[in-house]
Amino acid sequence: MQRWYDGAQRDRWEVRAVAFGVDGASGVERAVGARAEDDDFEERLTGSLGQFVDCRWPRLYLAADPLGGPPEQP
Repeated sequence: MQRWYDGAQRDRWEVRAVAFGVDGASGVERAVGARAEDDDFEERLTGSLGQFVDCRWPRLYLAADPLGGPPEQP
């Protein structure tokens, strides 16, 4: 199972497609007001998620550079 997961995580396009979709701006991108590739996306996402109590996993998953590595831990 871990090998399948690790292999799937190497395909950056597929990871981005699962997180954000493939047609135009995703619902997450529209909600935070920035595209995942924008410089301020992580900041906007963090601000939007700050309204939820103890909800860290979406930022760790969605703020990962869709074309690169995971975000830095706070």
